[in-house]
Amino acid sequence: MRIFGDTFIYFPCPFSDYCALVFSVSVHDVIPHGPGLWKLNVSILEEREYFDIISDFWAQWKYRKAVCSSLAKWWEDGKRKIKGLIISYCCRRSRQASQSRDILTRLAEHLKGRVDAGYSSSLGPYRSVLDQLSKWDIEAAKGAQVRSRVRWVEDGEVSSAFFLRLEKKRSADRWVAALRKPDGSLVSSPSDLCSSFVTFYS
Repeated sequence: MRIFGDTFIYFPCPFSDYCALVFSVSVHDVIPHGPGLWKLNVSILEEREYFDIISDFWAQWKYRKAVCSSLAKWWEDGKRKIKGLIISYCCRRSRQASQSRDILTRLAEHLKGRVDAGYSSSLGPYRSVLDQLSKWDIEAAKGAQVRSRVRWVEDGEVSSAFFLRLEKKRSADRWVAALRKPDGSLVSSPSDLCSSFVTFYS
């Protein structure tokens, strides 16, 4: 990768004695990924807000059987709508978690500066904020482990570069970048790829 410019930007890092370095790099244009494989985050099953959303939907949906052409269609439509509700809920939950983590990170940077300046009274709050950030990171690491489909992770083992590389590799293995048609031409756009799949399997 080629680095553009010769100006580097430094930011304080609350987790280390070193500073963070930000610079720009150039990357090649790639075909955007599709929605990918969706898996239910089972940890949300214990959350009251999620339970209320699904319960309220199903309380109304169970009376719409007569509107659908068949019971099977009503069932499939219901599952599809529930999936959409779950994805929307998880996206909103993820945004809120990201915002909370950003706030805690900025607070940790501020408290780290005060600790470095000699304000010992900030040490306790600083450690408390780091503990909270550690909980966020552990939850994110568990998500990476699930997505990498590693079944032999020992209880309490922290995430590592191995799991992140494995997750990335599995995502790359499922991604079809291009296909060669019977006439020898290559297609790479999402719409052309879908048409080729339909033609082949039909």
